[in-house]
Parts: sequence; structure tokens; C-alpha cells
Amino acid sequence: MNVRAHEPPDPVGVDVERLTPERIDAVLADVFDHGVRCRELDRALEGSPPGPQWLLAEFGDGRVTGACPRQSWRRSDGDVADRWRILEVLVFAAHAQIRLGEGAGSGWIATDRGGDLPEWLRPRDAETLARYAHPEMRRFAAATTVARGTGRVSVIGFVPDDAAARALLEDLADRDAIPRWRSAVPSVTHASSTGERERLHAYFNWSAGAVSVPWPQGQFDEHGAARARLALAAWDTALLWEPLPPTRDPRRGG
Repeated sequence: MNVRAHEPPDPVGVDVERLTPERIDAVLADVFDHGVRCRELDRALEGSPPGPQWLLAEFGDGRVTGACPRQSWRRSDGDVADRWRILEVLVFAAHAQIRLGEGAGSGWIATDRGGDLPEWLRPRDAETLARYAHPEMRRFAAATTVARGTGRVSVIGFVPDDAAARALLEDLADRDAIPRWRSAVPSVTHASSTGERERLHAYFNWSAGAVSVPWPQGQFDEHGAARARLALAAWDTALLWEPLPPTRDPRRGG
């Protein structure tokens, strides 16, 4: 029995070092108290050109973001006099990241490790779907996709807005000829999961009112029936099944 099966794997491609309480204090003092470049991050990247630094901090009552293009931080807000408010603080650059945990009681710094990465971390044959519109980050891919066997692996390295998410998903659907389903009612969303012989569709009504949408073509309820419209009560969920041909390629799944 593998006694480590429940544990996360060791980090690959990075070197991780735990920060002492004194170094955690120094990070918070630089970024929040004095508003200057994080010296701990610069030391981790010693020998590299001093590029920009970024900040993402989650507090119990809000979020703070910031950028330090040269010597001073431009933050959306931020006062960490009460450390109990901290849920997580990330201070990062192109090749290193500092993470402080809840209440700033713990911290780690991770830097890129030299040498070859494992095959599954090398996007050699991946297609780039999107790049960052940023003077420093534009050389990095923001989203990639690659076919593997009967499936596809897509990596999205940012949080897309509705328009970007729609464009990415439509692109990926078109690549594998996956039929699109568009809701006629704004409160109704759809998700699916594909097995060897059938695809399970789930429809959600995210509203306090009953709604109905046209019955999706080729899908059936648990009794094998199909109707003119799919009725959803307030905050309701409906499951439909779509039979697949035996020779159906699994990667056509939703």
C-alpha cells in the first residue's frame, strides 16, 4: 500500500524554502509599511535583472492588489497592522514567489529550479491560445492546449472574464467538434460529463423563479422521454442523458 497516496507530490521545477518569522516581518514591512521593493524576493533572484514585482493579498474583509515596476509599490489599498486579518499574501516576480499563510504565521519562498523539467511540464508541442497583454509578461503564454491520446489538456494561467472564458471554451469546443449549447434563459447554465456510452448533462436554474428552455436535441430524462421544453423550478437542477455511439471518441465529451 502506498502510504503517501493521500499526500501532495513534491514540488517539481521549483526550489522551496521556509521563511523565518524575521523574514516574514521583513516582507510585510517592505510591501505594506514602507511601500518599497520586496528585498527577500530580490535576494532570491540575485544575479537576474530587477524586474517588476506583483502583489495579491487576501484579507478577511477584502482583497489588495499591487504592482512594483521599479522601486515603489502601487497598491489598491492595504494595512496589515492587524495580522489576524491576513488569509494569504502572494508577492511574486517572473521567476519567484513568496507566499505568507493565514495570519502571516508561516511563509515560503519558491524559485525556479535550473535543469530540465519533466516531460509533462514542457509545453513543447502545445498550441498557445492566448498571451498576456503586458510589457513584461507578454512573452509568456496565458493559455495553452495540447491533444494527448484520446483527450486534451488545456492550461489556463489567468482568471478570464466572461468574454474571454466564452472565447476560450468555444475555441476548444470547435477543435474537437463538441456541439455547443446556448441557454435561452440567462439564469440557466449547463455542465456535462462523458462516459464510454453516454454523456450526462446537468442544467441549473440559478434564480428564484421557475423557467423553461427548449428541450436539448438528442437528450432524454431518466425515463427515456423527451419533451418540447425542459422545465426547471426555482433553484432547480435537471439531469438528462445523451446516448453515444459505441465508436464515439471519448475526447468529444463536454
